[in-house]
Amino acid sequence: MPAALKSTGVRAALKSTGVRAALKSAGVPAALKSTGVRAALKSAGVPAALKSTGVPAALKSAGVPAALKSTGVPAALKSTGVRAALKSTGVPAALKSAGVPAALKSTGVPAALKSTGVRAALKSTGVPAALKSAGVPAALKSTGVPAAL
Repeated sequence: MPAALKSTGVRAALKSTGVRAALKSAGVPAALKSTGVRAALKSAGVPAALKSTGVPAALKSAGVPAALKSTGVPAALKSTGVRAALKSTGVPAALKSAGVPAALKSTGVPAALKSTGVRAALKSTGVPAALKSAGVPAALKSTGVPAAL
C-alpha cells in the first residue's frame, strides 16, 4: 500500500470496520442492487462530479505523467537493475540448480493442469513436495531476494 494511503489510516479503517460492513452501512449494496451500478453512480452524480471538478484535467495539468517521467520512475526501476539484482543474487541459478524446472516438467504439471484442473493436478503430481524437496524456499532465502528487492 502506498505510504500516503497507509499514513491516512485507510488500511486501519478498512480493517477495523471491514469493507463489507462499511459498504453495507453506507447502503452501497442496496443502492447498487436496486438501481444498478451505472444508475447509482449517475444518480449520485459521480461522473458529473468528476467531470465538473476536472479530475482528469487536474491530473494532466498537474503533470502527473510528466512528473513520473521527469522523476525517472521507469529509469529508476531500470537503473536499480531488479533483473540484474535477481541474476546477481543467483535466483535463476539457484532455482535451476535445485531442479525446479526439471521437477515441474517431470511431474507433468502442464499436461496435468490441462487435463485435470489446477488443485488436483498440483496435489496428484506432488508439486508442493517437489518444490519443498528441491529446497526452493531455502534457495530463495539464502540468495537474498527480499534483501535485493
